[in-house]
Amino acid sequence: MLDLDDIHLEFSPELVSMVLDPGTGLDARIANMRNHVASQFGLVLPEVRLTDNAALEQGTYVLRIQGVEQARDRLQPGRVLALVSDPSLPYPPGENVSEPVYGAPARWIPEDQREELALDGTTIVTPSEVLATHLLEVIKRNFPRLMTLKALRRLLNELTNLSDKGRAEANRKLIDELVPDKVPIDMLLAVLRLLLEEQVSIRNMPLILEAIAEARGSFNTPEAICEYVRQRLGFQIVSGLRREDGTVPLLQLAPEWEDRFSSYQIDGPGGMKEVALPPEDFGRLAAGVSEKLSQAAERGIFPAIVTSTRRRRFLTSVLAAKGVHSPVLSFEEIGMDARPSMIGVVPA
Repeated sequence: MLDLDDIHLEFSPELVSMVLDPGTGLDARIANMRNHVASQFGLVLPEVRLTDNAALEQGTYVLRIQGVEQARDRLQPGRVLALVSDPSLPYPPGENVSEPVYGAPARWIPEDQREELALDGTTIVTPSEVLATHLLEVIKRNFPRLMTLKALRRLLNELTNLSDKGRAEANRKLIDELVPDKVPIDMLLAVLRLLLEEQVSIRNMPLILEAIAEARGSFNTPEAICEYVRQRLGFQIVSGLRREDGTVPLLQLAPEWEDRFSSYQIDGPGGMKEVALPPEDFGRLAAGVSEKLSQAAERGIFPAIVTSTRRRRFLTSVLAAKGVHSPVLSFEEIGMDARPSMIGVVPA
């Protein structure tokens, strides 16, 4: 009664056969999801509990993280979801809805219409695919919550029990040397959560441990130490942002923004500097970044935003609060071989 599942999916009885289908159900999709998260982000996911709940409305499912509802939506078994890219087209009749992950306009249509629409270029998604995609996005959004002490212990145990005995022993020696004397477990946990909050992979645990041990000589807060760790991981972070031509598209703020930030700078915890920006500037900054990102997207360019180390976390927080989701890098994270390409400046 007192124990909570880290990840829990409840669904109405009408969805049981779909969820538990041996061929297209969730079991295989969850296994693939676990492999994807482990290989891309370095996080070993806990088990996902699946239960039916007769109290839910027909076709409804609820996603909970550590007992707290994070998402709720409704599926229509026997139909497929067509993403309505052009409302003027003659789509088959059906219920108009918003696609649950990205909020795109969509319509539930009869399954026998899927092939015809797919041939016309319409994106068609099955109910089980909708559910699996929604589950993955909720999990990614909750990476920091899922990075518990229990998860950290499991991760460290995995590093010392690899099939490659030599690497396993090297990892064991490194962990024994650094944890907990040079890298306290609570500091390691806090830094990993901060990295995962921005979906930075923690697979390179040996480098992360070394970087934390180095940073503790100069910094004493998880936030400051995390910025140093990010610089050590910069080659990894930047590699995921490269275009086919090898360049990294970047968007930077006009110099006047730094003058504005400095005039509203205050002392934060642990000696860190924070910015108490007025609401009107707060909104203007987010709107300016959003406009430049939209203009770049129209040209098929998806840049990261680049700023100084001391402003990176602040800028990340500002944009996240306004629903602007784009990677924010510091100049120090971009190596000499990164081939940065400045595609625009956000005016003050």
